[in-house]
Amino acid sequence: MDLSYLITPFFAWLITGCAKFAINTIKSRRLAFDLIGYGGMPSNHSAIVSSATAIITFKEGLDSPALVVALALASLSCSMQTA
Repeated sequence: MDLSYLITPFFAWLITGCAKFAINTIKSRRLAFDLIGYGGMPSNHSAIVSSATAIITFKEGLDSPALVVALALASLSCSMQTA
């Protein structure tokens, strides 16, 4: 199994989580450990889903059935952000 399918979403989650913590720390002018959690931007789950979609596109190509499933999941995940 190619580990890039697991490593890419993990690093997207890690970078997004660190960015969210840094943004909340700067905004609140203190270490914002209590503000870690769900909601807000940048979105952790949207970063995971979009990075998984991107790695599937790069590795499998545009004619892959897995890409259709990933795009459907990404569209649901990103549309829930605006609701």
